[in-house]
Parts: sequence; structure tokens; C-alpha cells
Amino acid sequence: LLEITLVTIGAVILYVIYTNDQGEEDEVDLETNNNIEKPKIINIQIASIGLIAMFIGLFLPIVYIPITGDISYVDYITEKRIDGLLMLLLVVFSFILIVASKYKGLLFTGIASIGVMAFTLTELLKKISNAKHNLNADLALADNPLRGLAEMVVNSFQLQWGWSILFVGAVLLIVSATISSNKDVGDIK
Repeated sequence: LLEITLVTIGAVILYVIYTNDQGEEDEVDLETNNNIEKPKIINIQIASIGLIAMFIGLFLPIVYIPITGDISYVDYITEKRIDGLLMLLLVVFSFILIVASKYKGLLFTGIASIGVMAFTLTELLKKISNAKHNLNADLALADNPLRGLAEMVVNSFQLQWGWSILFVGAVLLIVSATISSNKDVGDIK
């Protein structure tokens, strides 16, 4: 599954990099016969801020688990979990697209990043829900004096602030892609 996903992501990125943007010719100033370049500095800035946010977000805590502490996507990468590896690959591919000035491909990496985050969040919420359900269903803990401690541990799972930075970074990548596809950005004179 990991190999198929990586090959698919790589193929999409290579397709975006090597396809020519047909129909997007530079406008020509008829008086001076010079090309008028469309402003790309905004794309570079927005894409770079989004990329930096995504990269930093990999190191920020996304969930707090009692005893083990804060968990980030870097921890998922070291555990070789597919969602952590995919987030790292999407950040790397976003960097490649920005360097190659292929901002339209950032739409794919931004949406895919949000998809991976949604998958990770869903899995975390399932695990927390299952832990609470198992605690309530376990009849052996009904008369156990440590039941209160177990309930406290299960109820202290918390989502952390790293999600917001990752989400903002992914949205900025998408915004950069949509700005680059907008032909009415404006002209530099």
C-alpha cells in the first residue's frame, strides 16, 4: 500500500512539473514590444509561508497521551506509520514544486495534506473512543479501587495545537495554487 501511494504521488508530481502550461502566454506591450510578466512574488511568498508552516507543524504536538506525553508527526515518522511518512513526503514534494515554480501542483499537495490530517485525526479519535468504551465495558474494573485513576488517564487524552499550524500551512499551499491559476492577477508595469 505504501509503495502504491508513493508511486502515485510521485507520478502526479512529475506530471505537473513536466507538463507545459498551454494557453498561458505572456502578454506583450505593443508600444515597447516587451513581455509583461505576471506577478509571481505573491505566489512565492504564500507558498513559502505554507511550506514553512507545514514543515514546522511536523515537529509540533498533535496529541497528548498520558505517560508518553506529546506526540507529533515526527514521532509517527520514526514509528514508520504511513500517515507520518505521507506528511513528510507531501512537504518534500511541495518544496520541489515551489523550487520548480509549479504552483498548480500545490493544490494536490495541499488537499492531500488535509486528507492525511483528517485520516490521522479520525484514527486518533477512534482510539480515544475505544479506550473509553473498553474502560466502561471492562467489568473487572467495576470494583477496582484504581478505576478512578484509569478513568483519569483515559479522559486526559488531548488534541494539541500542532493541528492548527498544519492546517493553515495546507490552506496556504492551496491558496498559492489557486492564485497561480488565476489569469486576472494583475500586471507589473
